[in-house]
Amino acid sequence: MDVSEKEVNLAICLKIAERVRALGYRVLLTRDGDYRINSEERLDLNEDGEVDSADEVLARADLVNEAGVDLLLSIHQNAFYGEGAEDVGGTETLYCAERPFAEASYRFACLVHEEVLRALRESGYEPRDRGVLRDEHINVPGAKGKHLLLLGPKTDRIAIPSEMPGVLSETLFVTNDTEAELLQRLDAQDALAAGYAKAVDAYFRGE
Repeated sequence: MDVSEKEVNLAICLKIAERVRALGYRVLLTRDGDYRINSEERLDLNEDGEVDSADEVLARADLVNEAGVDLLLSIHQNAFYGEGAEDVGGTETLYCAERPFAEASYRFACLVHEEVLRALRESGYEPRDRGVLRDEHINVPGAKGKHLLLLGPKTDRIAIPSEMPGVLSETLFVTNDTEAELLQRLDAQDALAAGYAKAVDAYFRGE
């Protein structure tokens, strides 16, 4: 099934923003449409000689840092292209354990993970629980560095680290036909948005 991850992510994020604002919080979206933050000046923010997707992520980190954001939630969908890809699926939530605010990030990750699983079950789907994971568990062949750009500490590669607790949520797998179909359902997107908003509220309430 052909599913655009960026379109699904944006649809869910817009719904999350609406729900979180309704709870009385201020929300900053790094994008509210299909465009890049680092598109006009095309800056090589990590000075590696290339202007690429890494610089786009760093531009987003710079944006939330400048705004003084208190909590970071990054929405993604997973993918697997090896043998048996159609059978690989599930939900995982990532945080960085090597930051001064690691404990807060872990607490938020647990809240997010619980609510995403609950939302998917309420949508009639029993996902594989892939767990709350440290961000350096991901081993991508050819990747530079071990931490996720948006979560990790300052390195040559992560020239602009985020300055607040945060998590990256891999909701489902777009390479799994059942999960890809679910992600396109408006009722499932609404349930996920409600779950993410509940996790944000619970975090600030100290739950």
